[in-house]
Amino acid sequence: NPACLLLSCKINGNKAILNFNEDFQYHQFGSIGLKIQIAQLVNSITQIDGIKEVEFIIDNKKVDALGGEGIPNIVFNRENIKHY
Repeated sequence: NPACLLLSCKINGNKAILNFNEDFQYHQFGSIGLKIQIAQLVNSITQIDGIKEVEFIIDNKKVDALGGEGIPNIVFNRENIKHY
């Protein structure tokens, strides 16, 4: 999605907190595309030394679910992302 923007990235201990604009949640291939996008980001970010978890926030706010189908917005890691 060309309108998707990463607004900020913060590191808190072993967790990266990625702050995207609202368009992050709406993938052109629906919920499957969003799940793949989340998995790619989690797998990439956790390759950085010391980063074990990734949290997504939208427009500076924590949301309970991502996307139109409500993908639970948990703190993701390499293990739990396999279940999405």
